[in-house]
Amino acid sequence: TAYNNVLRNNLIHIPTVKDQTLFIKGEACYPFNNFQLFTVRSFNDDFSKGGRYYRNAVVTLPKAWRSRLRINNRPIVEIDFSAMHLILLYAYALKQDYWLSRDNETDPYLFGYSDILRVEYGFSDIDHKPIRKLIKSFFMYAINTKSKDEALKVLKHKQKSLWTQIEQIIIEKNVSCTVEDLLERFLIKHAPIKDHIFTNAGINLQNIDSRISEKVIFNFTKKNIPVYNLHDSNIAQTRYKTLLIKEMDFAYKSVMKEITGKDFVSPRTTDVHGGLLKDIADNEVRCEMQIEYENYTKKNKTSLDREYQTLLNQHREVVGRKKNYYQALSLNVRTKNRKYW
Repeated sequence: TAYNNVLRNNLIHIPTVKDQTLFIKGEACYPFNNFQLFTVRSFNDDFSKGGRYYRNAVVTLPKAWRSRLRINNRPIVEIDFSAMHLILLYAYALKQDYWLSRDNETDPYLFGYSDILRVEYGFSDIDHKPIRKLIKSFFMYAINTKSKDEALKVLKHKQKSLWTQIEQIIIEKNVSCTVEDLLERFLIKHAPIKDHIFTNAGINLQNIDSRISEKVIFNFTKKNIPVYNLHDSNIAQTRYKTLLIKEMDFAYKSVMKEITGKDFVSPRTTDVHGGLLKDIADNEVRCEMQIEYENYTKKNKTSLDREYQTLLNQHREVVGRKKNYYQALSLNVRTKNRKYW
């Protein structure tokens, strides 16, 4: 496809780090296969379910490593839709624009406002991250199961350490609630969609977010600009940040119009490696390690440029071969209940 041709004609890689203080989990570089970029859409049962983009090495790349990616030796930006599936469920089930009357709301997963955890429960700001992560995981399991008990069972199994961490925080802070209380508070906050949560709606919501991704990919491909999709976020070169936000905004509004027949306000977006984007100005506060890493790449530009040139030559050699190195992946095949297109 045209999209895969754009991907194969551009080089994405992670520069090797020699400074041990910048290693992630003790590794100088992630074993990232920059040739494994052929993308297919995976549907379930029919073309109204699923449809996300897979088989792309970037999709499985951990967040910490994604921040170090370079596209054609240029730094990247990753823009994410905030609380994507939660917002989509309001649109899918109720034809409702979640952000329309919630200008001051900061986080749908933290009961609307992150300071509720501090004011009403006594948690510190540092406790917000694990609690939010658990609540978000609970919601993601909930929309892919048929009962609260089933969702809790999966959550306790797959997020056992996180559950235990929050239980320990509750004990240490002497907070008068349980983990289940926090999850129930989340369900109460989103009572309008409570009847739609435990209904296996996740596969339908994936189809909606894949349609949004499709429009972003299509418009970038027309401009011959590589963009790497991670379901509800997209990666492009930093210089295309404004364009990426604009295209994601356009795609979101277009698909919401198709689904509900209504004009939606702009979605909330997040710079994954920066912070909440209140506007498109590039002034987010970067984490300390990311700043150190960027300084490292500038200081070691010569050696990293040599590394890039070596990879680029390898890439050109593979792409230039008569035999397409993507040929082994067949399109239009069905595996069990899954369709690839």
